[in-house]
Amino acid sequence: MAALVARHYRTGEQWTIRTEGDRIASIDVASKSPIASVSPEVDSRRLIVAPALVDLQIKGRAGLDFLAESLSIDELTRLVVGWDRDGVGFALPTVTTQSHERLRTALSRLGTALDQVPVVAERVAGIHLEGPYLSPEEGPRGAHPLKHVRPPDWDEFQGLQQASGGRIRLITLAPET
Repeated sequence: MAALVARHYRTGEQWTIRTEGDRIASIDVASKSPIASVSPEVDSRRLIVAPALVDLQIKGRAGLDFLAESLSIDELTRLVVGWDRDGVGFALPTVTTQSHERLRTALSRLGTALDQVPVVAERVAGIHLEGPYLSPEEGPRGAHPLKHVRPPDWDEFQGLQQASGGRIRLITLAPET
């Protein structure tokens, strides 16, 4: 059995979390006040226990990008598992304004990973489509490439939704459209 001593993110209470394998076996709250001193082997003032974060817009991580044409399912899995290091438990992988074919490829790859890789399916709450249905004006368009910005197209969106396996849950689009 392994143990971790940390403080609660809000109360400062000292928690000792014991695990067996990959499961939490017990949680002991040692005090109702912030930690004054702990074992010299563990500086629990630096370890914090908190709920996992939910990120609505992750385009990539550690040099990997969900839109990369060469992104493999293994790389996509490493990208998603890497969220642990940032405290992110769930997220919406985000694909941004590109050609229809590039969006379709990225969404299809995400859909395949969600179907085939349980650890990816456990952590992905849905997919965020950021564009391509944005304003063509400088400023509101941001960094999205003008040549791929276009008016909303229901049939195109339905094709992208189908490519993702029905997993697009959030869309960023120009409000005037």
